[in-house]
Amino acid sequence: MAAPYPTLTVLDSCALETSDEQPTPSRRLSAVGPSLDHYSLSRKIPVKDHVTFFVECSDNSSVYVGTASGMLYTYRLPDLEYAYSTIVSNAALTCALELGRALCVGSSDGKCYFLAKQQGNVYLAFPAHYDTVSDLRADNDLVFSASWDSSVKVWGVVRGPGGRIKTLRLGNEMDHDDRVVSMAVSGAVLVSCLHDSTILLWDWDAMEVLHSLDLSHHDISRVSIWDGKVALVGVSIVYLDINTLAEDFSKRFDSRITTHQIIENTVLLGETSGKVTLFDLVEGVVKGEFTADQTQLAELLLLSNGLLLLGNHSKYFTVYQNSA
Repeated sequence: MAAPYPTLTVLDSCALETSDEQPTPSRRLSAVGPSLDHYSLSRKIPVKDHVTFFVECSDNSSVYVGTASGMLYTYRLPDLEYAYSTIVSNAALTCALELGRALCVGSSDGKCYFLAKQQGNVYLAFPAHYDTVSDLRADNDLVFSASWDSSVKVWGVVRGPGGRIKTLRLGNEMDHDDRVVSMAVSGAVLVSCLHDSTILLWDWDAMEVLHSLDLSHHDISRVSIWDGKVALVGVSIVYLDINTLAEDFSKRFDSRITTHQIIENTVLLGETSGKVTLFDLVEGVVKGEFTADQTQLAELLLLSNGLLLLGNHSKYFTVYQNSA
């Protein structure tokens, strides 16, 4: 069964309004080192409800933490100092995407909320879907939204004075046979993952399904695109050919992978057992691992300064630090 709020951490968010410097993946890798052997618990940070996503600002100045209560927390880097919190919605926040000076936050009420990053105030509540917004992506002046209403929509950004995002204008819409829990976009290709672990390869401009594949035996819940391949996680990590969805590689894990973050040619994996694994995507081998203090991991994010954030269904998130 898919995770309640499947969100994929996007390292290179597309800045629609500014050309903010993007996070540097190599800094993250150098902070981790060759393995995770020296990571240990640094502290626990309380929040009102369990964490549903982490997003690091592209200039590495802040971290946004979404929760199931509808509260969004902002912490200043490098020390994770609390800055402010914003009640975004009465419903659970599910995913977020940085868009230049704005933050777009998806919610279980089907809306996309736009916040000014500097002030933290909500200035637009846009009704994007009829059910939970499960994933968000951006490509140039387009925003892609996936939903439990069994659709993926492509929106054009409409700006007002000063380049501020004013609203979204619907372009294409791709209907599915089940809830869409995750998606990834690369050029004209969109890959969607359904609640039943069906994977669909789309030409999103033509709104045409090119290939479909049943991966229920891998219990897939999250999808991304890496090095021209479709990378998926569930009880296994799987690579597929992006043109045909033919399977190139798969490795089964001891417990279900519920969250992951791709960093260059490696991926951090969080499992229901509480294990955090650093996996080499090129060599197909585990490079390091440790077991966190909490189980049922739901979200993780390795920050540019090397701090590792982990969240499960507790009313706090944990911070792990490399003690080497």
